[in-house]
Amino acid sequence: MKGLGKMPKYLATFWLMFFLLTALLVLSALIPRAAIQKNMERSAKELCRHKGTYNMVRGLHASKMDPNADAIWLSIAYGYDSKKPLSSVLWSKYRYEENEGPNVKLLEQVRDHRGGNREYLRYWHGGNVLVRLLHLVTDIRGIYRFNGFLMIALLLATGIRLWKSEQRTLAIGWVGSLAAAGIWFVPFCLEYTWVILWTMWITYLVAGKSLAGKWENLDILFLLDGMVTVYLDFFTTESLSLLLPLLLAMGIHRKLSGDWRRSDQVNTLRYVVLWLVGYVGMWISKWILAAMVLQIDPLPYVRGHAAQWLGNEVYGKRPFSLLALIYQAVAGNLSCLFPLCIKGAGLALALGIAIAYAYLMFVYRQDSRKSGLISSYLLLAMIPFVRILVLHSHGFQHYFFTYRAFGGSVLALYLILMEETEGRWLWNVHRKRRT
Repeated sequence: MKGLGKMPKYLATFWLMFFLLTALLVLSALIPRAAIQKNMERSAKELCRHKGTYNMVRGLHASKMDPNADAIWLSIAYGYDSKKPLSSVLWSKYRYEENEGPNVKLLEQVRDHRGGNREYLRYWHGGNVLVRLLHLVTDIRGIYRFNGFLMIALLLATGIRLWKSEQRTLAIGWVGSLAAAGIWFVPFCLEYTWVILWTMWITYLVAGKSLAGKWENLDILFLLDGMVTVYLDFFTTESLSLLLPLLLAMGIHRKLSGDWRRSDQVNTLRYVVLWLVGYVGMWISKWILAAMVLQIDPLPYVRGHAAQWLGNEVYGKRPFSLLALIYQAVAGNLSCLFPLCIKGAGLALALGIAIAYAYLMFVYRQDSRKSGLISSYLLLAMIPFVRILVLHSHGFQHYFFTYRAFGGSVLALYLILMEETEGRWLWNVHRKRRT
């Protein structure tokens, strides 16, 4: 009944945010192409330096970059028509030609001052608000540097905030989970940068409210979180924006209250549901708006894309058996996590961590642990796995960026260890080093 009483507030928040986010895209489309022409051409030339995917660090798949994905982003952004801002934003067309790379087509498109010729209707592409604004003053290299600066600032801001608030085990978990997910490579690909930047920002806000003792009042933040995630997402690491802020909020509340009750379980479920409502609602709203403005039937588009990612066919490869595809998807994603991504020593180091984890759980296990909280952590840790199992074709083909969603699983497993042992082993090590 408590949730039902807030329904008018949720609806008002949803629709206000919907119109605000839509307006931002439309306003960005009003920026004349001439204003971004020079920097967009520089960006296109930069992306043409690579013909396809490449590793920033030789032999390290976790560092794989896809300039073609960024070329599609920029092609859509450049193709917005200031004379038809709403329809061009909804269609999100980019330049396409079979057997020719998107980066090459982008350069041709910019030099010829043309729009796109192939729709990318299924996403909002909200990150293009920033892409167009930043291209007023810099090219893609400047955007990469800007994104890197923001990520460092947000990583430190949240970590320092937790540390100063005596939430040191959470500060370590926050940094460690992002490190495991290869955060240092993220700024160099627009495809997933925006969602992770948003994740880091919303985590900072949620952590702040939780530290202020407002664990029970995070509902609006998680509703907005789901909405903005799908607005920015390019089908990459969407679950990370749910898991990182929620897990930290749960850990903060557990330490501040010294307890974990059934009402806390209910609040956790409520925040997950609100995030899903925001995410799915914003996604559906895009299709409804497109149907009204573009006068199209969205169902064929939806069915086509669902068949693409739920089936067992992979673009450019022979069909796999379902089990083989699922195995390859899971294995490919996990192999990119640190330290598994390190060739040779990575597997041995990961096995060492697993053995140490089991040892600490056995030796330092406490009777005061809250089984309900541990169960919640475990269920949340499974979300990225479920995502890969369901969208196995997508997870197989794009493992080199979808693996970052498992940063949430890493944090959840770390919090389970902290709850089971009360973190005694960590501070024992700390005290021994000081003596």
